[in-house]
Amino acid sequence: MTQFYLSTNCNNEPVYCVSVNGVSVYNPNMSECGRFAVEPSYYGLTDLDVQALAYLNKINNYNTEV
Repeated sequence: MTQFYLSTNCNNEPVYCVSVNGVSVYNPNMSECGRFAVEPSYYGLTDLDVQALAYLNKINNYNTEV
């Protein structure tokens, strides 16, 4: 089961994230460095995980689309 955590992004805005291999992922459509578009499967996330993360971040007005 995926656990979601409340954290902050690089702009110090509140976002929900998941921890994958020690990296906090709040936008599963971007690479760790934020420069490249990736598929969420890159992080091992399911479609349901991605939908849940997008919903939680929508509450905080953060868009996870590329």
